[in-house]
Amino acid sequence: MKYKLVCFDVDGTLVDNIVYSWELFHDFFEVDMAKRDAVKRQYYDGEIDYLQWALHDMKMWMDKGATKEDFFRAMRDLKLMEGAMEVIMELRNRGVKLAIISGSLDVILEKVIPNYKGVIN
Repeated sequence: MKYKLVCFDVDGTLVDNIVYSWELFHDFFEVDMAKRDAVKRQYYDGEIDYLQWALHDMKMWMDKGATKEDFFRAMRDLKLMEGAMEVIMELRNRGVKLAIISGSLDVILEKVIPNYKGVIN
């Protein structure tokens, strides 16, 4: 096998019907987009780091009382990209290491590949 490791993104690669999962959740929880955009600008201007930006956004969801069940309701239309599981399993069968490199949230993988921790090593 020529490759020893294959890495996947989540939004739009493993998961269909989504461009940016964070936006999906912001829309679902109806967060204040002006506040979110202000913090996004701070990140892009180098005033805060990625973790600070992510924690700010997650706090916006927590302030709305978001539960894990709410996240699953927000993802009701998401599905695994056609053929993704077959590709993953074929690569595993060939002994290729698999990884996910993404800014997405684990809860997305829980929905589309419930046993993803056992599938993607």
